[in-house]
Amino acid sequence: MKFSEKAYANRTAIAGHTVLDAVLLAAYVLEWIKGARTPGYLLLVALFMIVPVAIEWIVYHKNKEARVIRHIMGITYSLFYIFAIFTTTSAFAFVYALPMYMIITLYMDVAYCGAIAVGGFLANAAFVAYHALSVGYRAQEIADIEIRLACMVFMGIYMVSTTIGIKKTHASNLEEIQEQQGKTDTLLQSVLNISEGMVAGVAKATEQMSSVRDSVEHIRNSMNEVSAGSSESAESIQHQLERTEQIQIHITDLKDTAASIRRNVDGTAEKVEEGRRQMDHLSRQVQESMEANRQALDKMEELNEYTAKMNIIIETITSIANNTGMLALNASIEAARAGEAGRGFAVVANQISGLANQTKSATVNITELIENINQELSSVSRAVDVVAESNRANADSTEAVGDNFSKIEQETHNIAEQTKELVSIVEELGEANAQIVESIQTISAITEEVSAHASETYDACEENSKAVEQVTGIVQELSAGAEKLKSSRQRHS
Repeated sequence: MKFSEKAYANRTAIAGHTVLDAVLLAAYVLEWIKGARTPGYLLLVALFMIVPVAIEWIVYHKNKEARVIRHIMGITYSLFYIFAIFTTTSAFAFVYALPMYMIITLYMDVAYCGAIAVGGFLANAAFVAYHALSVGYRAQEIADIEIRLACMVFMGIYMVSTTIGIKKTHASNLEEIQEQQGKTDTLLQSVLNISEGMVAGVAKATEQMSSVRDSVEHIRNSMNEVSAGSSESAESIQHQLERTEQIQIHITDLKDTAASIRRNVDGTAEKVEEGRRQMDHLSRQVQESMEANRQALDKMEELNEYTAKMNIIIETITSIANNTGMLALNASIEAARAGEAGRGFAVVANQISGLANQTKSATVNITELIENINQELSSVSRAVDVVAESNRANADSTEAVGDNFSKIEQETHNIAEQTKELVSIVEELGEANAQIVESIQTISAITEEVSAHASETYDACEENSKAVEQVTGIVQELSAGAEKLKSSRQRHS
């Protein structure tokens, strides 16, 4: 309820009047009990006490700011006061006006207070004049009269001056309150402007927090997928590492086999070189066959032995070539399984397969040559008796055999060179595969670390999501508070 100064003054004045009349009525009742007052006098006093107060309360409940209340109070109490001072025998009855003076000052009406003060003084002056004319005063009572009139004057002056002072103080306070109200209005306007800015900022912050929440949710889902993908990648890399280690084992075996092939080819080259020298010697023997038929037969036997040894060597080369072909096939299969990482190894496998095919081809040629030698030796055996006639044919055959051995020597040299290249390639392949193994191990470690960081990031996103929810709630509360402040300001405006 809004505070009303007039209503407060009326209620306080009526309450004071009620208390004052109650005290006075109680005093007159005591006077009646003691026999100093008659019942009629007490009844008249009671009417002066009760009826005005009752009327005042009734008017107050109908209109709390009614101006007539002060007039009812002043007139009725003035009548009672005149009745009291003219009917009492006490010289101090004039003090009954003093409590009412204090009550009247609540209205802060200088003119009304002045009228009451003048009325009180005139009532006492009239009583003094009436008493002087009717009864008279003794010399010692003159001082009481002076004190009585002076007191009424002083109380009237005090009441008026107090009212003026209170009114000025009230006006000053009112100006100060109005000034403070202006400052308060300015401050409230600033607060309202700030609150409006807060509402706009909070709205933007809410949008940003919503965007952040969506981003955090997206990051959390992405980190979940990254974590799952990293786990799968780690498993795949571990599986690939195992397969690569198996390839490394096969490369080591291939390296050993290639070294064995190289040793065998070197041995074959030596044998071929020896066969070529024997063929040269055979050529000379053919030229001298006319002179050393028996020596030719011996050389033919030695040649048969060498041919048998060459057959053994050819069988060894054929076995090596077959093993090399199988090794190349297995290497091609393993390279196909390895996929992109085995592409270089597939090239080596193809080279090995080509070398194996060349070795088989050279072995076939050598076998054919050996068969030709055997045929020639048979011819020589049949023509021992006619050596002289077949010397030229034997010389031609020997020359042909020498050429063939030159070819064998050349092919063997080529195989030796290719075998060296194969060994070098296998060594490079081994080093490359070792680097692949090391890289895969590094990638596996990195993948595991990425998976761990992805899991940590996912947990952090979970905490950030909760924090965003809390901040969003706080921002919404701030927004609601700012809206309430704005609405409250609008209502007070």
